[in-house]
Amino acid sequence: MKLPNPSNTDFNALRVLTKLHDCQSFTATAIAFDVNQSAVSYTIAKLRKVFSDPLFFRHGNQVIPTERCTEIVGTLSSMLEQFDDLVTAVEFDPATATREITIACNFYERRLIIPHILRRLRIEAPNIRLKTINSSSLGAQQLKDGAADLLIGPLIPDEPDFYCRTLLHEHYVCIMDRANPLAEKELSLDAYIAANHVVVTYGGLWKSRHQVELENLDLQVHETVSIPSPAGLGEMLAGTDLIATVPSRIAQTFEAPICCTPYPLNATLEIDLVWTTRTHHSPMHNWLRTMISKQVRECMG
Repeated sequence: MKLPNPSNTDFNALRVLTKLHDCQSFTATAIAFDVNQSAVSYTIAKLRKVFSDPLFFRHGNQVIPTERCTEIVGTLSSMLEQFDDLVTAVEFDPATATREITIACNFYERRLIIPHILRRLRIEAPNIRLKTINSSSLGAQQLKDGAADLLIGPLIPDEPDFYCRTLLHEHYVCIMDRANPLAEKELSLDAYIAANHVVVTYGGLWKSRHQVELENLDLQVHETVSIPSPAGLGEMLAGTDLIATVPSRIAQTFEAPICCTPYPLNATLEIDLVWTTRTHHSPMHNWLRTMISKQVRECMG
């Protein structure tokens, strides 16, 4: 049997494959391309021969991509985006752009940085759709897989093909109920270690810089409560003798009776903007990165 010539595969067929992989529905894919479902099935049948792989299989009512299909789509996403940039004018017009941008980040960035980005997007690029996903410590992999376009956080991948720009410099402070006796005086290291702590664990996937610093000094705090993120932390501290250590800008978001005192050591962290070669030369992404850096600088110092 004569095998199909891969060079005869058109870009639209590859877009159909990518869309079906993302939505895992023949019906939704057909609607997206304004064709009937049989046309989608025919396209996938041809691509199965091209790639010598079933690409998808059914599990109940679900359409599940094969591992090979996911690998193919990971490569195609970058290729199709670069092709879009090739056939589009080099000058990017944010006012008419209609793309979706995915940013991988965590609590700090969603609470403090994303709102500034969103406000500027609504003014300058109102048709761009913004999606955020939780990065935990997986941001580098999310960028490589194409699941995210940008990573914002204190995690700089130690790998080639990544680009980085520092957005913010941060330091830590201690927060507690203002009625806590420790709030009345400068917190010594001994008093800090002996205190009852609420420790933010970030799901166990990442350690705060101040926790790393304590470990390097062979010191350990009394962990009374552990939580996965700073969400709800103020309510936990109110009316108790507990204290917590958080970045200074997060501390400023808590209302009375929560107050803050200096952290007794000198741990700092940087919040960075990270991206890959996949989007490095994209006019749209270049505009986006510049806009984000400017917004953070102007709004957060």
